[in-house]
Amino acid sequence: MASPRLCALSVTALLVLGLSACDSTPEPVKTPPPSIGISAPSDGGGDSGGGGERDGGGEETASGPEDIPAPDPADFAGMDEETPEGAEQAYRYYWAVLVWAHQTGDSERVESLSSQDCGACSSYADEIKQLAEDDGLWIGSAHRDEDISHIAGTKELEEEGYDVAVIYEFSLSEHSIKDPQTGDRVSEPEANYRTTGGLVWSGEGWVVAGLAIEWVRGSST
Repeated sequence: MASPRLCALSVTALLVLGLSACDSTPEPVKTPPPSIGISAPSDGGGDSGGGGERDGGGEETASGPEDIPAPDPADFAGMDEETPEGAEQAYRYYWAVLVWAHQTGDSERVESLSSQDCGACSSYADEIKQLAEDDGLWIGSAHRDEDISHIAGTKELEEEGYDVAVIYEFSLSEHSIKDPQTGDRVSEPEANYRTTGGLVWSGEGWVVAGLAIEWVRGSST
């Protein structure tokens, strides 16, 4: 199956053209929009675990979606601080919640972390709801930080209405998904992603106001 992407633009192009360039009609994805390459996480966090154990056939053998713990904000120290580093942690938390939501079907937390203007964010929330309705939630997925950095105080960001741009790279482990054509459970191979998010400070915390993502490396078959 083709590598899932919302936008196949380089980070440089995203910053020049504006993050909103990828917000209008995001391409449906089977795999959540995980990581993108950057420098190094500011603090806390790490692997965001999946649900139950999977055997070679990709079947869930332990807990169900309701037993998968939600990401703990305490693992993303500083995400409530009005600093560029706080924005990095808030964006990491957004993606941890997004991966978790693809396993549990809980889209409300995802929606609470983004603005109504973020078209890609809304698309992901709708996708999660559809997966839950179709019994197509992911099984056994986990994501791992690879790199993170930020850009702040530029004219391009100001013109787009963002306070900070966070560039985040992460890997998404092999996991089980429901094939939309056959309805069968199939294994989705491990892949790496790079995502750029435009964040704004709401007065109470960071909000994702725009994002774009590209597949970086991994199996594309």
